[in-house]
Order: sequence, then C-alpha cells, then structure tokens
Amino acid sequence: MLLPFFLWARSASGRSALSRAAHFTARTGLQWAMVLPLAASILWLAPVSYNPNGLIGDWYGLVYYGTLLLYGAFLFGSSDLLAALERQRFLSLALGVAAYATLYAVFIGGAVRPIIPADLRPAYALLSAVNTMAWLFAIIGFAHRHLVRRPAFLAEATEAVYPFYLLHQTVTVIVVYWLLTLGVPPVAGFCGAVLATFVGTWAIYAGLVRPWRWIRPLFGMKALSRERLESLPRPTARLK
Repeated sequence: MLLPFFLWARSASGRSALSRAAHFTARTGLQWAMVLPLAASILWLAPVSYNPNGLIGDWYGLVYYGTLLLYGAFLFGSSDLLAALERQRFLSLALGVAAYATLYAVFIGGAVRPIIPADLRPAYALLSAVNTMAWLFAIIGFAHRHLVRRPAFLAEATEAVYPFYLLHQTVTVIVVYWLLTLGVPPVAGFCGAVLATFVGTWAIYAGLVRPWRWIRPLFGMKALSRERLESLPRPTARLK
C-alpha cells in the first residue's frame, strides 16, 4: 500500500521535498510531533479495531505500524535528522525512562492487558506514543553516535532480515509450546526460547531458504544465479 510513496520518495522531486522537510524538522525539533499520529491511532482506532494482526479489522495495527515504517524511512533518509537525534540522545533516553515508568506505575502495574478508563484514554494514548518514540529516538541516537563502523558480516546478514522476520514467530511458538509443556522456569525458559528461536530460524534460513533460487523470492530475496549462489560462503565454513 505504501509502495507509491516510496517510489515517489526515490524520484528527484520526492528526494528534494523530503530533504527540505527533514532539514526543517531537524532545525525546529519537530520530530517530536511524530508522537501525535501514534497517539491518535491509539485513542481513536484501537477501540474500534478487531482481528489483531489481520489485514481486515486491525485498523489500529495497520495505521500505527505503517506510520512507524514511514517514520523510519524519513529519519534514516536524512543526515540532518540523524545528527539531531544523536545530539538529543540523552534527552530521548530520559524521556523514555520517565514515560515507561509512568505508564507502568499508573496504567499497567503488572497487568498483561490493562483496562484503561475512558476519561484516562487521552493521557494513556499520548504517554504510550511518547514512550515509543522516545525509545526509538534514543536507540537511533546512540547507534548513530557509537555504531560508526559496519562489520563485514553485516553486508551478508542484511538479506537475512526479512526471512528472519517471516520465520521467527513460527519457530518461537513451537519452542515456547514445548518449554511450557516441560514446565521450564520462566527465566530459563526465556533464555532458551531466545536461543532456540535464533538457532532454529538461522538453520531454516541457511539450509532451506538461502541456497535455493526458487525459494528465495518467496522470502523477499533476489533470485541469484546458480554461479552466484555457489560462490556464497557456507555457514559451516564461517564457523570454522
């Protein structure tokens, strides 16, 4: 659905418009206004949404995460904005800690699905959106400051991102089901689920997705030629 926007953003007019908008946003601190559409979706769309994670009925999820997708493209497409987030990284971190602490103390308090009174929904929506954006700004700001070198292995790992995204939840559900069946304690179960999810997802990706030309496009990867596939380093060789 957002493809027309991204195609426009790659055009000369799109790049020029977005560059001007990003420069103005960085100079004025207007990136914090990104909180408002997220808060609006929580306030107005969450109550009328049904069928979570579905294409039909999950109006809140589609708008909320679609907006975050656009935010990411906008932020990472501008060196001015990235520099601004780097300068504000400690402020963003402080706001994130304060927002989450307030959310937990006032609204969550250990509940998995807290019930928010109608008169407090505006405050909850705004605070929740501030919590999300502050942590994202802090993570981006610190990463832009300290993660200045890109390890060589990340060049190859980049194409694994989308397959990992598609595969990991299925692996997690299976792993957690058996951990719960076996009665594994929570902390050990969490560590085991994380480790098993990574290892299991990587095994499926490396063995069943990455090497096969006709499967790669189904996971958002380019269908490389047989010669190019054979030239790729194998996971076993890397481990040695």
